[in-house]
Order: sequence, then structure tokens, then C-alpha cells
Amino acid sequence: MAEKWTAGPWYATPFGKGSRAWNITATPGNVQGDVINLATALGGLGARTEEQTKANAYLASSAPDLYRELEHLVLLIEPHERDGSLNIPGLATLNGARAALAKARGDQ
Repeated sequence: MAEKWTAGPWYATPFGKGSRAWNITATPGNVQGDVINLATALGGLGARTEEQTKANAYLASSAPDLYRELEHLVLLIEPHERDGSLNIPGLATLNGARAALAKARGDQ
């Protein structure tokens, strides 16, 4: 299924050295084609330091990769759920992964 968001990979690009403002772009270094501008979202992300802002930018830029891998993991685990061989912690993990994917899609 084609997703609604900009296709990955995404890249974290600072506005400048020591900047607390970052762009998440679909093209490395191309701040004109940004997907997310963290300069306007800093307060909402709760970043208090340059280090936290940088970490937030890298986490956000990994979103397409994380989504794809989590989706793959769910597909690998679901057969075990169907055949009854999935233990309780595994089932909790599978349900958590499904919830995270639904949140990313805006299904909630």
C-alpha cells in the first residue's frame, strides 16, 4: 500500500553549526525540500538542549526506516500468533507494534 507521507529515506540537516533548528529532508542537504522543519516544533518536541534537538532530528529522520522494519517484523510474527505458538510477551510486543504502526498512519 502506498503511504500518505513522503517516501524515505529522510535526512537530518541542521540550519547551521550549533543550530537548534533542523530540517528533515527527503534529499540530503536540501533544506528547500524539507519534510519536517523542527525550528517551529522545538517547543512541542520538548528539546531543551542542542544535543536533544539533534537527537530528535535523527529520530524523526529515521521514521520511514523504522516504520518499514516494524511492518516487516509484524508480518514475520503474525503466523506465530495464528498458530498459537506466540507467548504472552510476544503477543504484547506484536500488539504494541500494531499500535505504533496505526499511530504512524493516523488510524487512531
